[in-house]
Amino acid sequence: MKKIILHYLLLFSLVANAKFIEGIVKFNDGHEEKGLIKSFLEERWFFKQYSKSLEKDLNLDDKFLIFKSSKDAEEKKIFIDDVDQVSLINDDKTLEIFKVIFLKEVNKDGTIASESKKVYLPLLKEGKINIYGFKYLEKDWSAGSYGVSVTRSERFYYQNAKENYAINYGNTDEFLSDILLEKDFWKKVYRRMGDPLKDLFKDCPEMNSKIDIMMEKYKNRDKDFEDKEKLLRKEFRKLPREKQLDLLTVHYYDFNFIDSLISDYQNCK
Repeated sequence: MKKIILHYLLLFSLVANAKFIEGIVKFNDGHEEKGLIKSFLEERWFFKQYSKSLEKDLNLDDKFLIFKSSKDAEEKKIFIDDVDQVSLINDDKTLEIFKVIFLKEVNKDGTIASESKKVYLPLLKEGKINIYGFKYLEKDWSAGSYGVSVTRSERFYYQNAKENYAINYGNTDEFLSDILLEKDFWKKVYRRMGDPLKDLFKDCPEMNSKIDIMMEKYKNRDKDFEDKEKLLRKEFRKLPREKQLDLLTVHYYDFNFIDSLISDYQNCK
């Protein structure tokens, strides 16, 4: 039986009904409109369609929003090409920000694809390197007598603030399955995982040596590297449940090597 994967964005707290959500649309010309929004944002559950694009399956490439300034106002379409960002307003008045950005895939050889697609990505942290990301579930209905197997996953994206695109660094499942038994496995992993980071920090050449050292430690399972990984996992398990669900906390503990590189990059002249 084929594996059926069910995704949902944990950023959202509303149920899966086609409804309008209070929010603010910021346009490319700088002006903002506050009102009610309906689009991919009203959907909370998604069946993966085997498109090899998580963003497409989650409708993050929606071409337009439905917007109205008030409950009884006339509806209008707002196209993605006109939008800079969308901010959802939570009940506690906090904002969840979705930036419209070009997304580029990472090729199997570690190079950045020349083509891009325009998507909405949830902004987690803004700085010299912007971090985007969300959580989703994978449900495997082929688990047989054991019922449905559920795996919780995250996807993170990175953007050098000097560039107009983010990279899909974490899209590695197909790549790893393709090269698993190849003789030059580590060489290809080195290029796929290290080279995109060198591109991300390309305006700071001294970062290259840090990335090379990091990749060598990962390849050789350096004792200090492994000890740190074990310590991070132990610390994470002791965190309150609420903190374990926080995406930036997850990023710090699960992708600490990237978090450390981003911190080092902040000091680059």
